[in-house]
Amino acid sequence: MKNEQTAVIKDMEFLLNELHKEWERPGEVKSSVSIPYEKVEEISRKVRGGQGRNCGRGS
Repeated sequence: MKNEQTAVIKDMEFLLNELHKEWERPGEVKSSVSIPYEKVEEISRKVRGGQGRNCGRGS
């Protein structure tokens, strides 16, 4: 049991250190998506209709 706890603590320390490295990285984070042509109209309608709301999440 103690070995498992030690392993979990070491894993968490490693992950926390990785997170701190990411936070220290300069620059803007950019993302992109690809939308199939067939879905553009449907997605555009949802985006226009969902402004100021949850944009369809949970519905």
